[in-house]
Amino acid sequence: MKHPALAVVCACALFSALSAHIDVASGRPALGEARAAQTELDCVRFEKTQAGKRIELLARSACEKKLSCTLGWVVRCEDRDGKASSISRQSTRFELGAQSTQNLTLSAESCSQAWTIDSVEWNCR
Repeated sequence: MKHPALAVVCACALFSALSAHIDVASGRPALGEARAAQTELDCVRFEKTQAGKRIELLARSACEKKLSCTLGWVVRCEDRDGKASSISRQSTRFELGAQSTQNLTLSAESCSQAWTIDSVEWNCR
């Protein structure tokens, strides 16, 4: 990455986003009707590692049932002057079996200069 500070911001934003319960459709914290789903969200955790222009996530379920999940994020590529050269919203669907794990990759390989991955949202039902 061109700007080491961006790496810290990216890592902190990713950790904060993954620690929160987010409704993927609205991008807002899950409240009210999602109260029952929170018990499912409470048993899912993510472990993050960064390798090159990728963030590897290990989704870990401690739930007693199979879950269908969605994960969304934004990749921002920057030019040498720090200006956005492209911004792309990406997402994937995945399933987590009872008491299982799933590897996920968030990639900025398409960026030729600096990059960030942020606005990470996830939901499991």
